[in-house]
Amino acid sequence: MGPALQQLSLFLQVILLLITLYNVLADPRVLRGALLTLVVATAARAAVQVSGLAATRALEWGGGERVTAFGQNANLSAMILAAGLVAVLGLRAPKDPRLPRLGLLVWPVAAVLGFALIQTGSRGGMLCALAGLVTFWFAPDQRLGRLVLNGALGLLAGAALAWGALQNTAMRNRLTNAEGGNLAGREIIYPGALEMIEERPLFGWGPVANQFELSRRLHLDTRKYPSRDVHNLLLELLSTSGVIGTIPFLIGLGLCLRGAWRARRGPVGLIPLAMLAAVLTGTLSGTWIISKILWLALAVALATGAHWAGPAQPQAGRIA
Repeated sequence: MGPALQQLSLFLQVILLLITLYNVLADPRVLRGALLTLVVATAARAAVQVSGLAATRALEWGGGERVTAFGQNANLSAMILAAGLVAVLGLRAPKDPRLPRLGLLVWPVAAVLGFALIQTGSRGGMLCALAGLVTFWFAPDQRLGRLVLNGALGLLAGAALAWGALQNTAMRNRLTNAEGGNLAGREIIYPGALEMIEERPLFGWGPVANQFELSRRLHLDTRKYPSRDVHNLLLELLSTSGVIGTIPFLIGLGLCLRGAWRARRGPVGLIPLAMLAAVLTGTLSGTWIISKILWLALAVALATGAHWAGPAQPQAGRIA
């Protein structure tokens, strides 16, 4: 199977995953299990990294080292950990008794997740976590005291992440480099991708072919970089399938965002919106179009908006 067909096959698989999850997440037992599994999985993933049991270390050219686990991409790891972090915080005291209530267990789990996220040295991952934390200020119909408490906790968590990041040599150096305009190659990738989109705005260059064309335009060493990822979801969509292919995706994304916004008033609260904000922030600096964490966040947002938007019992609904 060629690379283009392989990517198409994977894309169809995640679409089927979205449809399946939309239907089954109407069941409170499934939603509870999905959120609990995400929390346990990300906490375990963070623990084996922090403890060194399965840590993979890579020296950073600017100083320090980036740490991940099982050889996983550090930026993808950080995005997944950020999604787990906001899910953990959202389950501190959920409004629905059918959802898992973590209580005081939230804080040690969140600390391990945050520490592991900082270890990755991912600037985008830090932004993912901060974007997710900010959404907790948008809870509807909050009393003033509750609003102040949530705001204070969000600020405290954000400040703790920022302080931890500045204590990490690799993260500190990468943030300094970003201030100087060094975005790990994205500062030249994005203009090249925009040129490609201007040339073929309607239908794009095709899957995978856009990456080979980008590498050629950037005059990269084809032995080392025969192809180059666009490192941005929107630019990937436009350069691959043009406006014709991007519009349907954006319509679907808009429905997911609307679902997450509607779900704020339901028993699930801000968890879907926080997860979606965290993961979509990650796609600003990485493509991740077939990443399972992206499609899990989309499915949770879409399903909770349809089945869990109000205080009433969730109603079954189908899109397939």
